Amino acid sequence: VTLWGDFQIWDKLDEIMEWLSNLDFVRCHNSYIVYLPAVREMEKGAFLLTEGIKITISRSYGKAAKAAFMRWALAQRF
Repeated sequence: VTLWGDFQIWDKLDEIMEWLSNLDFVRCHNSYIVYLPAVREMEKGAFLLTEGIKITISRSYGKAAKAAFMRWALAQRF
């Protein structure tokens, strides 16, 4: 889902993350990639997006997702 509508892509999320690796995206679940500027806040186990959507952060991606969000958030302050 994007601001411009839904897109169907049949590639694996690992492959898509390779395309997005230099951008502000993070893998937070086997089923989700999140654009960090769309995150309003991070709570334990979820990202809350500016649109009011709650995206689950799985345990297996939790540490990496939190680290990526913290790096991104700190970079926005400076």
